[in-house]
Amino acid sequence: MSVRPQNRPRADALDVGPRRAEDLDQLRLITKIAHLYHRRGVRQPEIAARLHISQSRVSRLLSMAEELGVVRTIVVPPPGIYAALEEEIEERFGLTDVHIVDVDEAATEEEIAGELGVAAAAYLQPSMFDLGIVGCLSWSRPVMSLVAHLEPVKRQAATTVVEALGSLGNPRTQLDVSQSTRRLAELLGAEPAFLPTPGVAATPELRDAIVAQDPFARRALELHDKVDFALVGIGTVGLSELLRRSGDLITPEEAQLMLERGAVGNINLCWYDDAGVRIESPLDDRVIGMNLDQLGRVPRSVAIAGGPSKWWPIRGAIRGKWVKSIITDVGTAEALLDDEIMATAQIA
Repeated sequence: MSVRPQNRPRADALDVGPRRAEDLDQLRLITKIAHLYHRRGVRQPEIAARLHISQSRVSRLLSMAEELGVVRTIVVPPPGIYAALEEEIEERFGLTDVHIVDVDEAATEEEIAGELGVAAAAYLQPSMFDLGIVGCLSWSRPVMSLVAHLEPVKRQAATTVVEALGSLGNPRTQLDVSQSTRRLAELLGAEPAFLPTPGVAATPELRDAIVAQDPFARRALELHDKVDFALVGIGTVGLSELLRRSGDLITPEEAQLMLERGAVGNINLCWYDDAGVRIESPLDDRVIGMNLDQLGRVPRSVAIAGGPSKWWPIRGAIRGKWVKSIITDVGTAEALLDDEIMATAQIA
């Protein structure tokens, strides 16, 4: 009884059709070389010596093996790698880059924020060079976590790290934020540019007066127009826990007003709807910080956010093109592509 060789390609599988004897001989040679190289790990010089042909011909026939389908490359991502999901989100929303982090389903939102920061540090570390002017929204737990886990660069990676928003309420929280900005500047070999003003002034007139009298504030605000790389946090309508602990920036009544206007989230105290369209808020004329128009012009902007409370804010932010890349968790990534899952999330 004859045994059919398992590695011999069928003509119909390879779509080769009727061929002359010499063509089939070459096909057998291609298959043999492919088997030796890919299945048995024999190197090209040894294959050439064994079959008494040149190494250049071995290389050429291996290329033909791929063209004919004798060899088919299959990428199998290891657990925790979501290349296909990342690519689908990039294409759906026109993003430059998406990085998905495998997070425990039982993790709290605070734990998700911390894990995203750790993963973002590892992911971004190799690309931390030639950044120019860096805008940092340090009023974000994932961004603060990222900074805490970054390693110092070997050479200067940026010229300046500028705060994207002024001080907000609680002095202890503000100290943590300022230290995060300073640490990022030190890690990148850059000069820190602080925004030593209230993040929200009591009145529009007071805002203008503060900026007019403070040269450091004016310099920081001028730098916002020149930012080359931005680290961005994404907030809910009613503000993050970090911002809520910093003072009564927005009252429950104002938050309800924003919900009625269709707001789903905010970046740097600038609110927007599910389509990413900017929505007027009671704080617009009083905020001292980087606005959405400035952020949208940044060549490279990376948002770090995740968890069910951020599903709507994230979708609105990427639909509005306010950020160009995002680092998020797998649950959020799946929700962004599924309207039924999104419908289960509350706008907070």
